[in-house]
Amino acid sequence: IVAEDRGRDLVAVVLDAPSVEERYEDIAVMINTAFKEEKVTKTLISKGKQVYALEIQGAKKTLKTYTKQELDVEYFPSGKPLIKGSLYWDSLTLPVEQGQKVGGVIVKLADQGITVERSLFAVGKVELTAWSKLKLWVERNLNNPSFSILAVVFVVLLILIKTSLSTGTRRSFNRKL
Repeated sequence: IVAEDRGRDLVAVVLDAPSVEERYEDIAVMINTAFKEEKVTKTLISKGKQVYALEIQGAKKTLKTYTKQELDVEYFPSGKPLIKGSLYWDSLTLPVEQGQKVGGVIVKLADQGITVERSLFAVGKVELTAWSKLKLWVERNLNNPSFSILAVVFVVLLILIKTSLSTGTRRSFNRKL
């Protein structure tokens, strides 16, 4: 027997009933019980800070995330959905600004054909470390002729500093024990 109510289809099968009447009575009880069920709502992702975080190479700190809205699922308790989720990150370049969209969470209710997405946003600004800034500056200016002159001057200064430190005044002393 197939029955439909509120967009929900139920199939009931009773095997080995003593009579046709008892089979229909059993089916009626099962279907009525199922249709009396109220939908329940489950929050899969709460609004606000999330556990999803990302370590970005060259960043001063970990990128932490939040969502702007909850992700709720409604279902009948006897038909709990098969839920599959995935996390993705946008292509990010530092600095990442506070509130910038950085990725998302996709939730699929496989047996219902429903897909829902919630965007992830940066909790705070994530900046480059000083070393990463220097490295980026060097990479950007490597083909600049004035940079080549500056690099030579810098190397000469380093050599002069090292030479003056190694030939500096040395003091020796003798001590009796």
